[in-house]
Amino acid sequence: MAEPGELESVYSRLDYGEKLIEAAEHTAKQSDAAAAALRRELEEQHALMEQVVADMKSSASWRLTAPMRALKRSSEAIRPRGQRRGPWTR
Repeated sequence: MAEPGELESVYSRLDYGEKLIEAAEHTAKQSDAAAAALRRELEEQHALMEQVVADMKSSASWRLTAPMRALKRSSEAIRPRGQRRGPWTR
């Protein structure tokens, strides 16, 4: 049969283990809440950026400069690497 001191030691270790489990569960809940808050914030920022891009693409200046951007992209595709664009660039 176990000595009284041994049982107290076992019970104190069980109490300590239960406290560790409670602390781990609390930390996990906090982490889940923080992750959910971060996800909501990122989704809001993403929606805002999509709206900014949509507004920009619907602007007159974006539509007017579209042919110039397309020409620039096509000229960059055929220009050898390292070649300068023109005398105005460094």
